[in-house]
Amino acid sequence: GIARAGTLPLRNVPFPRRQPTPEPPSLPEPGADSSGSPSHENQEEKPPPPTEFDFDDEPLPPNPALIDRRRTPGPPSRGQKREARLDKVLQDMKRHKKLEEQILRTGRDLFPPEGPESPKRPPGLFLRHRKF
Repeated sequence: GIARAGTLPLRNVPFPRRQPTPEPPSLPEPGADSSGSPSHENQEEKPPPPTEFDFDDEPLPPNPALIDRRRTPGPPSRGQKREARLDKVLQDMKRHKKLEEQILRTGRDLFPPEGPESPKRPPGLFLRHRKF
C-alpha cells in the first residue's frame, strides 16, 4: 500500500489539445496608410451588417432609475436607515396586546372593516360547476 511505497507514481493521460485558431490576415488601418491615396479619404467606412452575435462595443451607461436601490454600494442615506429600538418594540407589543384583549372581550375589532358590513365573496364566483 501507500505506507510501504511512500508516494505513488502519477498516471495521467493528457487529452490532446486543439491547434490554436490561425489569426485572420489583418487589413491595414486607414490611419496607418502613409501613401495618402484620396480614394480612401472620401470613402466612408461602413460597419459590417449586425449579426445576432454582435454586442455593443461601448455599453450604454446604466440608467440610474433601473438600478435596485438596495444593491447600490456605499452607505445608505440617513433618512432611509431604520433601527429597531427596544422601547418602541415593547410599546408596540403592549398596544397589540390591548387590541387583542379588546377583540376577545367585545368580539369585534376596535377598527371596523371598511364598508357597511364585512366583505362578502363576489356573487357568481364558483357557482357554475362544469360536469365533464
